[in-house]
Amino acid sequence: MESLSIGQLAKSVGIGVETIRFYERQGLIEEPPRKPSGYRQYPSDAVRRLRFIMRAKTLGFSLKEINALLNLRADPRSDCGDIKIRAEQRLSQVDDKIRHLELIRRELGSLIQACEGEGSLDDCPILGAFDAGRQVRVELVFSPDCPNVSETRDRLGQALARLGLPERWVEWDLSAPNTPVHLRKYGSPTVLINGGDTDAVPPDQDGDCCRVYCDESQALSGSPSVERLVATLENSYGASPVSTWE
Repeated sequence: MESLSIGQLAKSVGIGVETIRFYERQGLIEEPPRKPSGYRQYPSDAVRRLRFIMRAKTLGFSLKEINALLNLRADPRSDCGDIKIRAEQRLSQVDDKIRHLELIRRELGSLIQACEGEGSLDDCPILGAFDAGRQVRVELVFSPDCPNVSETRDRLGQALARLGLPERWVEWDLSAPNTPVHLRKYGSPTVLINGGDTDAVPPDQDGDCCRVYCDESQALSGSPSVERLVATLENSYGASPVSTWE
């Protein structure tokens, strides 16, 4: 079996020598004994092992998780199902991060829309939001003749109360001339949390049409469920947001 010096091994994989030494200290690869010449020689399968580590890292696995995968691979009692479970766990973590980034994107978009880009810095809504700290902005967009508004108010109040938040929010009447243009695309009723629609599926029509929601049991409803509202509030800033914006 052909052996490699640490420099040759590093070049074969495209990483630095110090990275290999770091992985040795972490127990991911075995440090070979020194030859009589004083140099360490790595077996050729170290290339495969390092490529495994680097590929797993690009998919977001931590070094601890990679070590667990390597141990499973070496365990004759393990099978493909064990590896699939680890991959599914990692995918769930990725989905959580994506949802968090989408919330950040929506909130930044809401702040940008609120700023006219002119005037004094003292009146800048973006800076004002940063000064206010971690807060949740809750808005209810509705049409006054929509039969589902009252139920939505009740459910929204229940969701806020469940998290210990003040039962207050901003209401936008689609028939009122002062309602911002960007809110008129939503049907009635719509609950926005930090500028994001609580429903993952946008309405089929723009304007004041009544919206239809699916609850957790896939039953149709005219307003978002309390559970969905709670989950969206929790995803905004964790299970205990500081307060709601006036």
